[in-house]
Amino acid sequence: MALSDRKKIAIAEIRELPNLVSLSRMALTPVIIYCLRLNSDRGTLAAVILMVVAGLSDFLDGYLARRMNKFTELGLVLDPLADKIFAIGLIIGLIFLRGFPLWLAVLIIARDLAIVIVGLIIVRRRGLIAPSNTFGKYYFASLAGLIFSYVINFGFGQSLFHYLVVILLAATAIDYTIYAIHIFQKGSEAIAAPARPYRWSLIAVAAFVVIIYCYRLLTDLFGVTF
Repeated sequence: MALSDRKKIAIAEIRELPNLVSLSRMALTPVIIYCLRLNSDRGTLAAVILMVVAGLSDFLDGYLARRMNKFTELGLVLDPLADKIFAIGLIIGLIFLRGFPLWLAVLIIARDLAIVIVGLIIVRRRGLIAPSNTFGKYYFASLAGLIFSYVINFGFGQSLFHYLVVILLAATAIDYTIYAIHIFQKGSEAIAAPARPYRWSLIAVAAFVVIIYCYRLLTDLFGVTF
């Protein structure tokens, strides 16, 4: 999206309700970490509930922006930034509280920092805000699954999402690099959308992962038998 086509980013836009919802997602991070520090079943349950609230806020800010016609340049930046700060904050807390792998945390943080830095350069030089892409959405969903698995100490989920996060992290890094090169060379934000069979293949794999994850969650943690 070109900034020249719309007004510049204004700090005053932070008062818009969708942007306040995005900010609330960041504010929940230290509260969730505090709940985990309690090291109790109630603390873990509270952390899970707050994570669900944070997840709902990620949908709510976009819904409110569409419903109220409150699309702002700040919102386009703040929404993904809130996701990154929320995830990274929880990961840092989980390193100390749940044994989250340091090497994986470094990769995740380095990837996000690189995307933020390159994104700022694109905004400054080309006046464009990099849009989210398919790989990025699946990556963040997998990262959320990994974080959730560490919060509830679900070993199978940790192992499963370790692989998915690393694979999708590499895929998003390559995809974003191609996009950045495209922008710097041609000065256009247009980029080809993935082919329909490719998109449906990703959806099928995602559905399979969700089914396996839920099945093992019910059988391993809750003792449900089928």
